[in-house]
Amino acid sequence: MKDLTLLSIAKENELKKNDIEIVIVGGSAVELYSFGKYLSGDIDIVSPASYSIGEKLESLGFFKRGKNWISEELGLFMDIPASALAGDPARVREVAIGDGFSVKVIGVEDLIVDRLNACVHWKFETDCEWASYLIRKFEKEIDLDYLMKRAAEDKVDAKLNELRSK
Repeated sequence: MKDLTLLSIAKENELKKNDIEIVIVGGSAVELYSFGKYLSGDIDIVSPASYSIGEKLESLGFFKRGKNWISEELGLFMDIPASALAGDPARVREVAIGDGFSVKVIGVEDLIVDRLNACVHWKFETDCEWASYLIRKFEKEIDLDYLMKRAAEDKVDAKLNELRSK
């Protein structure tokens, strides 16, 4: 169902025509990078154009409750937690989602730091496991210098080193 909604959003010509960019982040990004091994309960996106995206979501049958956009028909929640990406926009990846369309996803290094933050600062142990999974899965692709720098900035470098040594 989520793929259907992502595809619907990607197909919206108005978004491209108005240069509105969305980037998948959070658990939704973990789900994409893990090829569905992780299941997120919602779709998290960041965009500087959250108002325009809200209009598009309404046209797709979503309604807003608090910070979430909800489609009862699809049983789906969307969240736009921020207007700016927490990480390097140059590291964003494009992922094919079908029918010749794609979505942009936060870079894996920044996603690892996101999971490490949840693990260390919010004590979400499963996020430690997913950070470890991403480190192992993408070890040959990761820019280790960048990852170490970002982890140090967010004060999660000790946990990163611990996970890397396992």
